[in-house]
Order: sequence, then structure tokens, then C-alpha cells
Amino acid sequence: MKNFYILVGDENTWKFSFESNYWGFSIRTKGLWRTLEIGDNLAFYVTKPIGKIIGFGKVVKKFENNELYWSDEKFFKKSLWPFKCQFSVIHKIHPWKTGIDPPKGIMLNQGRKKIPQHTFEKLIKLVTPDSKMLEQL
Repeated sequence: MKNFYILVGDENTWKFSFESNYWGFSIRTKGLWRTLEIGDNLAFYVTKPIGKIIGFGKVVKKFENNELYWSDEKFFKKSLWPFKCQFSVIHKIHPWKTGIDPPKGIMLNQGRKKIPQHTFEKLIKLVTPDSKMLEQL
């Protein structure tokens, strides 16, 4: 059974993550990574000042390593997000400021937030009213 998530990050993290299509989880959020499954569907959310969902994708791989990938890790010379997933991008919204407002009543204060399938599908339909993108999920 597929799950549906919103990945939450700031603008710089997303710019960097879209270069390789990687997302990372810390030791503190390892449980969120552990429950992530290949094939799960993702919405990409950029925090302030944009505050919009800027795209959609799918988990294609999960792995663990201590490679220093993100700029904060390189600055501190320490792996901060060793639990990683690779995602495919199905759709990105440009410019990001024209993205989709997040669902009302959902707190987006952590790196990954589970949402119901019907909520995810409503978000997709705000981008494209036909079902072509839904067929890819």
C-alpha cells in the first residue's frame, strides 16, 4: 500500500536536493525514514518565505551513509542526515512562488508529514485537472 507524504524544507535545501534528488533524515527522525517505502508518493513543500508546495515525486531508493552531502554537513564536518532516500520528480512548479498552498489544518513543522491519499490527490488536481499525473503515482 502506497503512502502519501509532504517533505518539508527551506528554499536552499530544496535547491540542493533537486540537484541529486536526495532527501535526508537525522538520527532523531530515523523513525520517519524507516517507515518510508519505495513507491511512496511525495509532495515537496518549501517553507517561508515561499510557503508553497512546489512539486511532486516518488521514493525510488532508500539508503544509509555518512557522506557529507548538504552544505551544513560540510560546514560542521559531520553527517547530520545519514538516512537518505532518493526520489524521482514527476512535476515541479516554476516559479516556486506560484506553487500550491498547503492543505489547511496540517502542521508542516517536520521533515516529513503523512497525509491522506484524497488530500494528496486534491493537491495534484490543483496542478492538472486531468488524471495524467495521477496515473504516474
